[in-house]
Amino acid sequence: MINIAIVEDEEICTQLLKDNLLKWSVNEDKKINCVNYKNALDFFDDFKGNFDLILMDIEMPYMDGMSAAQRLRQLDKNVLLVFVTNMRQYALQGYEVEAIDFIVKPVSFLAISTLMNKVIRILNGRETKIIAVKTKTGVVRIYSNSILWVEVYNHKMMYHTDEGVCEAWGTLKELEELLPVGFVRCNSGILVNIRYVNAVKGDEIILGNGDRLKISRQRKKEFINSLTLYLGGGGVI
Repeated sequence: MINIAIVEDEEICTQLLKDNLLKWSVNEDKKINCVNYKNALDFFDDFKGNFDLILMDIEMPYMDGMSAAQRLRQLDKNVLLVFVTNMRQYALQGYEVEAIDFIVKPVSFLAISTLMNKVIRILNGRETKIIAVKTKTGVVRIYSNSILWVEVYNHKMMYHTDEGVCEAWGTLKELEELLPVGFVRCNSGILVNIRYVNAVKGDEIILGNGDRLKISRQRKKEFINSLTLYLGGGGVI
């Protein structure tokens, strides 16, 4: 299922987008779910970080598409963003907010078909699971293969990723149920992505970035077994 948000104030354009998306989904035998918003304010009021693709108009009341895209990137760095516009001169600005493409009004089926095939390639190429976590600023989507390790610190979850540290709410138990195979506890308060483990020496785990984590005696055997299975080709993240 591909979850798509259409942020567009013109009903004719919205309907054309939905019709072409539905036609593409039938032709390609893909399941999609489209939710449309008449302006960016309504979109952000309902935003939960659960969209795979956002089709954003540039000219809208209350908040223009470029400003909305900048705010979106503060909440979600990973969702795919595409601008829908009749102003080609604004398309280049899309790179500033990491838009993957733009389509010109009136939207044709060929444009939608080309775009959605590109979206499928990108989503398939990620080969990872997306975790939506709640932070102070909103919902952030984190790719599981970008997580090095997660710790509980002062009743908060600290996600150590290849882009830095993200502070969020939740529990390790809840997170373990969401993550794919390959994440193992080294002690009661730390969950490790074993793909980043370089070595286990004594009571320490050494990661590729140099981080050293304590491994408890009770967890060591299970951790070593999981690491051996992964290195032997039995586990893929």
